[in-house]
Amino acid sequence: MKGIKVSGPWEVVLVAAVCICAFFINNQVITPDIMESRNIIAAREMVYDGHWITPTMNGDLRLEKPPLPTWLTAVAEIASPDNVALQRAMAGLAALLLVFYFWRFARKVLDIDPLAPTLLLVTCYNVILMGRTASWDIYCHAFMMGGIYHLARGLSGKSHQWGDFIASGVFIGLSIMSKGPVSLYALFLPFVLSYPFFYRHPMRGKTWPLVTMILLALAIGTWWFIYIHLTQAEALEAAGIHFDRVVSIEIEDAVIEARMTGRRVCGSCGASFHLTAHPPKVEGVCDVCGKELIVRKDDAPETVKNRLKVFHAETEPLKDFYKKLGNLKLVEGNQPIENATRDILAALGE
Repeated sequence: MKGIKVSGPWEVVLVAAVCICAFFINNQVITPDIMESRNIIAAREMVYDGHWITPTMNGDLRLEKPPLPTWLTAVAEIASPDNVALQRAMAGLAALLLVFYFWRFARKVLDIDPLAPTLLLVTCYNVILMGRTASWDIYCHAFMMGGIYHLARGLSGKSHQWGDFIASGVFIGLSIMSKGPVSLYALFLPFVLSYPFFYRHPMRGKTWPLVTMILLALAIGTWWFIYIHLTQAEALEAAGIHFDRVVSIEIEDAVIEARMTGRRVCGSCGASFHLTAHPPKVEGVCDVCGKELIVRKDDAPETVKNRLKVFHAETEPLKDFYKKLGNLKLVEGNQPIENATRDILAALGE
């Protein structure tokens, strides 16, 4: 940065001062937008309703995002209830972590003066906004920056290899637990694709540290998703969401396979037919344009059978859970729609 010459500890003082101004001073003056409001509500319900594993918002499950930032914001709520400035300060701390590791990456990995690029980062509008509001994005990017720094240090062999690879795995896992794979696409993938072009470090002796890093990242980053997937019904009950009746519309696999594999599509005009429900006038020929009818990959017998296998694997545990509660009602689906509708309404007590 031409015109600015700062050396030694004053570089750190300058960056710290800019960070304080950017992320913390008067951070309560910004009016919360709809997404930030949702995040704060979820954190408050965590504290007061005890939904630490299964976050809720206004009583409804909020499972589309992992809970790590919500946990951190909930800690601020415990420390000082309804203090928006403190809740936003948690995001500010994450922004400081991002700046810290960006600085170290510039100095230790790129071997350049970190002052100018770090000031450029801190004064970026989006970084300031994420660091001044209860946004979940700043957490995933801050943790990922730490993961990238330690991975680069481990690959370079300039430090304690095992320690850096373990730290990298932990940070990458925390990033995934903050907002899923968002930062894997935004930061990690560009780093992995570009790093080998500029740095060619020998990989001897790094296989097991790399494997450990990957396993750690997966363990820390995916356990919550796996838990929610395996305990969907239990998660609903734990969140206080109860169903009086659960309806399962039952159709034999053979019937479903016949319906789905009987579909034919014109590869030219896109017209759709079915071998039994809506057959073409001439077998294998489109009624509209006269071109050949094809079977889509989604309608192939092996694809349909695999989809049914996955369906049963995912729904049978749910059915067993509600069956034990006495809430499960089975309805025959292979019947006229009027009869099926009548039976469903009866099962629901209508």
